[in-house]
Amino acid sequence: MRVRRIVILGLSVAVIVVLGLAWVMPPMDDFRLENPFWNGLSELDSRIHALEISDLARLMNLVLKPSESALLMLGPSEPFTDEEVDAVRGLLEAGGLVVLAEDFGVGNDLLEGLGVEARFSGGVLLDPFFKDRDSRMPRMIDFTASPHTRDLSALTLNYATVLADVGHDVRVLARSTAFSYL
Repeated sequence: MRVRRIVILGLSVAVIVVLGLAWVMPPMDDFRLENPFWNGLSELDSRIHALEISDLARLMNLVLKPSESALLMLGPSEPFTDEEVDAVRGLLEAGGLVVLAEDFGVGNDLLEGLGVEARFSGGVLLDPFFKDRDSRMPRMIDFTASPHTRDLSALTLNYATVLADVGHDVRVLARSTAFSYL
């Protein structure tokens, strides 16, 4: 009987410890504002006090000053609806900035809806020489002079893709090296 109580007590303590750790550990989901690790956005949030938007169609209801706002869309995983495309177009027309960080082509729906010719290729950009940990993390070192690239000497991408069919009226801010390939 005594062994049974010890086992039950031990399991109870273990469950409480695990629940306590889950409560105090920060989220580790990629691109979460609360994630303090390399794949999170906590440093960005501490600098600009970002607002996480779960319903993109309500974007213009949440943005107080569109001309002073930037929308960061990181790795969208579902196709954009017509309402979401309209909301992004509204932000752009009001002077807002939109940054779409995409890797496998879901963002092409948004580009098409906005009338942008460029498309994400969907292939993974590799660079065997200019890289961080491995060739799937290429380093961009060629930047166009811009307020967006000022003081930037290198940018490491993680499982990135490339833009295809970029028109002549588009200003590319960063280029991969001549050693890069898909």
